[in-house]
Amino acid sequence: DQFDGDGGTSRTFSRGVLGVTFASVGNSIPAVFWTLYHIIENKDAYKKIQQEVQKVIHGKKQQKVKESDNNDTNSNSNSNNEDGHNLFTLQELDQMVYLKSAFTEALRVYIGSFQTREAVTDFVFDPKKKGQSKYFIKKGTRIMAFMATLHYDPDIFDNPEVYRYDRFAPTIVTISTTKNDSNDNDSNNGDETVVVQKVVPPVFTKNGKRIAEPVRAFGGGSHLCPGRKFISYEIQAFVALLITKFDMKLVGSTEGGGTLDNNNNRPEIDYAMQGVGVSHPKKDVAIEIRLKKE
Repeated sequence: DQFDGDGGTSRTFSRGVLGVTFASVGNSIPAVFWTLYHIIENKDAYKKIQQEVQKVIHGKKQQKVKESDNNDTNSNSNSNNEDGHNLFTLQELDQMVYLKSAFTEALRVYIGSFQTREAVTDFVFDPKKKGQSKYFIKKGTRIMAFMATLHYDPDIFDNPEVYRYDRFAPTIVTISTTKNDSNDNDSNNGDETVVVQKVVPPVFTKNGKRIAEPVRAFGGGSHLCPGRKFISYEIQAFVALLITKFDMKLVGSTEGGGTLDNNNNRPEIDYAMQGVGVSHPKKDVAIEIRLKKE
């Protein structure tokens, strides 16, 4: 192999390109497909995600106006272009909780990866830790874990076979408390009602124990996918930009974010492609996309 100027080899470069290509075809593209499909299919999901994206854009524009008032020019700004909404920061993407939930739910429903390990020593596997169903695993045995067994566990997820775009969205809880500012304990004149909104993330449990990571789409331990954050933000940003720039609907539906008369046109999983990455659809879906009117 010939070394390049940075000390790498053509073989190393080729492996890197192949890795990125594999990740894109095997994960990014089908994950975008399923996330976008279910958003467009569901009128409520389409509306809510549009609203939260527009809320972020509105905040960006207000911030830009504020900066313009304080400075003669904002040409040094590197976070937005002229229309103020072609780029999203990671913090802004984190504010789009329904979009993030829709993406996470797509991973839960459609991840089809096997995680393969090889036993380095003989050991006894007792999954329930009750001694009722022990398995002797011999050194050299290859063990394959299929994450769908976790993601479709009805003890963890209600109706696990059903895609719910808001399954992982936090709940806003309003708490009202009474604050007494008066020194006179017998008087209610100083009472003040304080209303606080608290963001409560969803909690998933099994057998009374909380599951810290209910969706295992990126592996774990020392083999945790190093590109997990990149692909997550990449897909969310791409879908957010599509929603920003285009009106979309399934061909055959009457409006954007509307379901067809039946689910016969919903694509099935191509099980021939199972085992590596996100599941691929068995057929294409026709979507009508129009540039939004300014």
